[in-house]
Amino acid sequence: MKGSALKDLRVFGTVCGDKAMPNVIMVTTKWSKITEKHGAQREKELETRFWKDMIADGCATARFGDTYESAWSIVGRLSDKHQAEVLLPREIVDSDLRLNETQAGIALNKELQRLMQSQKETVRKLRGLAQNQDNGLAAHELDERRAEIETKIRQTSDQLREMKISVSRQIHLFFKSRRH
Repeated sequence: MKGSALKDLRVFGTVCGDKAMPNVIMVTTKWSKITEKHGAQREKELETRFWKDMIADGCATARFGDTYESAWSIVGRLSDKHQAEVLLPREIVDSDLRLNETQAGIALNKELQRLMQSQKETVRKLRGLAQNQDNGLAAHELDERRAEIETKIRQTSDQLREMKISVSRQIHLFFKSRRH
């Protein structure tokens, strides 16, 4: 599973929360395009490496067989489930939290911080490569790439600032949590 898909999966799990996991079905697809053996190996990898925590929290898995009947069979498994208690709306509505104060917002903030650190490291490496280039065109291309990444760093930094919780709000939340 690639980095962005894994990040999306983590955010999804955070948005749902543990209590909603019994109402989630992780579905594998494209079974008609691969051998049963290869598909089963990949499915096992997903279940043991990437979906492990979600499955431990009650998430189910299913195989989509590329048919109408298969789709409805998977959807039908949800009919006997209780209404999901999804964490994100509960935090926003019941706990009166802002998005950046929710578990999903905190997870997104951490991902943005990781992304920014990675981008800064890439810029540092590109700067070194550009300085060591004898080829002016290659150095120019590396500098252009570095400038693009620096723009993304500024954008990420702006997003992090927007997600920051003010000190007064942190104090308010602290005392509010003490009352409950």
